[in-house]
Amino acid sequence: MSVLDRLWLRIREAVLGDAGAVAEHQAAFVRQRALETAPVVWLVGKTGSGKSSIVYTVTGDERARIGTGYAPCTRTSVGFDFPPEAPLLRFLDTRGLSEAGYDPTEDLAFCRAQAHLIVAVMQAADPLQDDVVEVVRTARRLSPDWPLLVAQTTLHQLYPPGADHVTPYPFTGDASDDARTGIPETLRRALAHQRGFFSNLPGRKPPVFVPIDFTPADDGFVPRDYGLDRLIDAMAAALPEAAAAVRRRRHRDWGDGIAEAAHPLILGYAAAAGVAGAIPIPFVDIGALAAPIGLLLRVLAGRYGVAWTSRSLAEFFGCLGSMVLVTQLIKYGARELLKVIPVVGSAVSGVSAFALTYAVGRAACVYLRHRRAGDSAPARDVSETFSRALRDGIEEARRRAGRRQGPGGAAGDATGTAEPG
Repeated sequence: MSVLDRLWLRIREAVLGDAGAVAEHQAAFVRQRALETAPVVWLVGKTGSGKSSIVYTVTGDERARIGTGYAPCTRTSVGFDFPPEAPLLRFLDTRGLSEAGYDPTEDLAFCRAQAHLIVAVMQAADPLQDDVVEVVRTARRLSPDWPLLVAQTTLHQLYPPGADHVTPYPFTGDASDDARTGIPETLRRALAHQRGFFSNLPGRKPPVFVPIDFTPADDGFVPRDYGLDRLIDAMAAALPEAAAAVRRRRHRDWGDGIAEAAHPLILGYAAAAGVAGAIPIPFVDIGALAAPIGLLLRVLAGRYGVAWTSRSLAEFFGCLGSMVLVTQLIKYGARELLKVIPVVGSAVSGVSAFALTYAVGRAACVYLRHRRAGDSAPARDVSETFSRALRDGIEEARRRAGRRQGPGGAAGDATGTAEPG
């Protein structure tokens, strides 16, 4: 049986097979693969500083708003994976900084092997931040390469009565803000005071300060996500792959809200497939590649409220264009042979696996959108989407291949976790 035949059968099994123990095992496998590549944001701040609001506003995940998506990491820390099925980004939330006797030793040890970015979260109106600053200083002494972003929150608490946000967003996060008369004077002084906490900070790069104000609708402030673009820009300097996915989620260029929301999911499964494709043993990872593709198709169908059948699955792959798909899968199989060459063969195969998974996911969104509406999916639209996404995926996977070792000590992977465009 050819490599192509084996891969097709395994994908079909993953999509249409038992939804019980076998599927759960495959899902756990894919999730673990994705976790190996997901960058980690370590949130440090007092209770009520706005850490969960940042997670919710950045990811748009309702689980963050109501707190159901967090899971214990240490005795005083919890984590939030986005998206949960195949994480593209992980948030670690340190609890207890405002509690007497808090000892950050355990959290520091855990995060030192995990974190790629520290975000210190401070209410602008709260001048008592000694615990937060001390944790950050200790972390930077241990890991001087860790990027640091300081999110200064709840700005409206220092506005004059009846005032709204200053628009357009005026903050640069440095001393030049002190002279901006459009910013309320009390707020200017408070932000400057907090910047002073981080003078002579250990580490190789200075912190980046981002004033933000994320409020519920009934508070009446417009926009509700004040400073979000600036926050994402700041994240992009340290985590370009994660920030790009967030931008894609916010920009409505998909023509399909479900596909837009699922984009981080597609990236997560593609990253997991890329890791599987980089296993340096010829032909052993067919199942490792089939599992993320099959599970991705199953999860996407669930989001569209459409069930795959043998007929619709065959129709979908037919829409991709048989020659295009067969050519790419044959190329993947041929590249498996390159794995006898250490490093080089694995890197090439990892790029192929990432790109193929990404392209199948993008094309599936087009197909499922039409099925959801009760229409037949135009084969040309599905095929063109697959071809464009395949090119984008190959280009992006090659860019991620150069991702260096993370500053916290976690090694980079063969594909990274970025997104095209």
